[in-house]
Amino acid sequence: MHLPIEAYPGFEAYWLAGSVSVRGTLEVNEGYVKLDARLIDKMDNRDMGLHLEAAYPFEPAPLLPPRRKYKLRQALQADPLSVYDLNIEKYVGDTFPEEVFAMRNLEELWIGGQARVDVKHFPVELTELIQLRSLMWYSGQLESVPDEIGNLELLEVLSINHQPNLTGLPDSIGTLSKLTEVNFDYLNLRRLPTGLADLPDLRKLSARGNNFQDLPQALGQILDVKVDRKYVKYYQDTGYKSANPRPIRQEPYRLAHYPELYDQAARELPKVPKLSTWHDFILDATRVAIRLIEVDGPAELPLGASRYGGAPDLPIGVPHPAAANGEYHVFHCQLNCADLAPHQDYLPRDGMLYFFVNNEEYASDPTVIYAPGKPSLKRYVYPDDAQFTEPHLENELYRAFQVDFAAAISLPSTYSLSNYGEGRYPERKERFQESGYGSEDDYYRQLELLDGGVQALAKLLDSPSPGDYGVGATHHGINDHVFTQHESPEEQAAARYGGEPGEWLVLLKLESLGDFQFWDAGTLTYCIHKKDLAINDFSRVHASIESS
Repeated sequence: MHLPIEAYPGFEAYWLAGSVSVRGTLEVNEGYVKLDARLIDKMDNRDMGLHLEAAYPFEPAPLLPPRRKYKLRQALQADPLSVYDLNIEKYVGDTFPEEVFAMRNLEELWIGGQARVDVKHFPVELTELIQLRSLMWYSGQLESVPDEIGNLELLEVLSINHQPNLTGLPDSIGTLSKLTEVNFDYLNLRRLPTGLADLPDLRKLSARGNNFQDLPQALGQILDVKVDRKYVKYYQDTGYKSANPRPIRQEPYRLAHYPELYDQAARELPKVPKLSTWHDFILDATRVAIRLIEVDGPAELPLGASRYGGAPDLPIGVPHPAAANGEYHVFHCQLNCADLAPHQDYLPRDGMLYFFVNNEEYASDPTVIYAPGKPSLKRYVYPDDAQFTEPHLENELYRAFQVDFAAAISLPSTYSLSNYGEGRYPERKERFQESGYGSEDDYYRQLELLDGGVQALAKLLDSPSPGDYGVGATHHGINDHVFTQHESPEEQAAARYGGEPGEWLVLLKLESLGDFQFWDAGTLTYCIHKKDLAINDFSRVHASIESS
């Protein structure tokens, strides 16, 4: 095949980190493609000044003819040898549709949607469709996959997921050398096929929701791996690297460290029958949060007062965080540590804390500044032509409010504990494993009792709970539980920087209240590792957005 040089203007790639896209030209020549592009800030369509140039060689081959995507009903009326791409999305039966076995040129097969192919054994006849490049089978009752799947030597994408009765896959999958992407989510695997992680072209592997007893070290070489966090330690070091060599003192973060609040929770718990079997869990998982409470203050707030919004009172000589192009990062909050000292034992006893983030949509590039002692402060004055990394601030800053502090009970979020409870509370993982109950119904009934009981207890304690699914949030907080549908802020921080989620602290939780609005009534959270906090090292802070 001979390809003349051609340029395709307007080439654009999305979903890079933050709000960045790639824009340029793609040149196609005989035996290679060449990219010539620049990074573009999607927020304001601005060239970021970074040039990209790359070339990728390939073996010329005849161009493929146009491919039509067939649904099963349409494919059954066509010449079987003309079907290259088949989508089975509505078939229902306890046998596999045998007509598919005659489609010898099939390259892509997708089984999912509303399809109910309730077979226990992967049909060996499918392994004779040796032209398959992509095979995706979503949901069902599979219990086995034959060794002959290794005959599909051209296979590049293999997805078999949501098959809870499938406990193993044949090692022959590990011989499919052209595989670039595999998905084995929500099976019941104990291990991965031998050799799979060593495949030369494998770039993406997802195997969440399994019951692994081991994973190969070679997984660490794959570009994109998704497994439940509790299994990451099988193939890479998940420990946190801190300048603080001392172990974490967890006591100051626990409810038992605050006798009055602990006694209050212990008195009210028996009044909630739904929590009769969950008392120990509630007392262990509940935290004492520091609420940030708006107070009336003068129009011109005192220098160094704890507040959120407005412009920061920075120590003289400390620059305002900004991007490389000079745009200001978003200032959220400043806290006077002396005001916080009576309410907890883990934050600095004096000095000022300042919270900034580069971009609220992605909570990228957070900056927390700690100024110890009693620094000389000066209120920052933004120039008239100030530009911000968050465009909505260019006309008006967040309105400034002075805040006071109060300790309060923070009950755990109970949403989606069926997916995250075992990893979030490893010391009580058996409570969140279906195998520990008589049936699936009993398991989910217990989780429903926990969910309803936490909400009832929250009313008795007059303590807004993340169990209310994020509705009606009334406060910002420190060491607070955060409502989450997926990974918690602490879990996200641990996945990004290492350590266990319980080693991370919610340093500041900002709800969508008043001027603060994050996505769809979401929450922006700053987290810090407790080892770093113990030595007042705020150089590595993680920020995240929680939203529906």
